[in-house]
Amino acid sequence: MMTSDRLTGIPIALARSQKPWTTSFSAVPLMVLIVLGFQVRIGNTGVPVIRTLIAHQRTIVFVLWGLMAAGLLIAIPAAILGGAFEAIEFQR
Repeated sequence: MMTSDRLTGIPIALARSQKPWTTSFSAVPLMVLIVLGFQVRIGNTGVPVIRTLIAHQRTIVFVLWGLMAAGLLIAIPAAILGGAFEAIEFQR
């Protein structure tokens, strides 16, 4: 029997193995596709800015990934120095 988290219903083993930055990195292409797909559906394909964004979807994704990676490169060492990853003892 596999136990699951009370709030989310996600199996505990899966919830512990999932890293939050992998989820956020994989969500970027989906968000870009949804936003630009919506623009196409409402008829903005002829607008020059939208046409340019549609033609450069891959570049948009890579730039956003680069900004997220740069943020991680800055935030993780600062978190380590600040003690964010120290062991915490819980009281029962």
